[in-house]
Amino acid sequence: MVIASPRGWTVAKKVFTLYPRRAVSAVLLNFSETWPYYTAFTLIPVFLSSLGVPSTIIPLYLVPVTALGAVGAFVIPYLADKVGRSRWPWYPTPLVVSLDY
Repeated sequence: MVIASPRGWTVAKKVFTLYPRRAVSAVLLNFSETWPYYTAFTLIPVFLSSLGVPSTIIPLYLVPVTALGAVGAFVIPYLADKVGRSRWPWYPTPLVVSLDY
């Protein structure tokens, strides 16, 4: 399945059309993990070097960040599925018509 096609982002459109709540929650959960992760990789070395920590020791401070990023790769998809399936209180309930008598 190709995401980028000459007609545009067909798969992304289909996902956001068929599963809007799940798609939005997946995007939000993804960015809520990646933004702090890359910010930490940028700011931790700058902060530690300004404190005078030797440059040979600074990568050791990034090991926990990397480990938590690896754990997040397993937690984020689970949360995306769990939150995407739950009923959000502000999301309108669809009208369901039952034909069973």
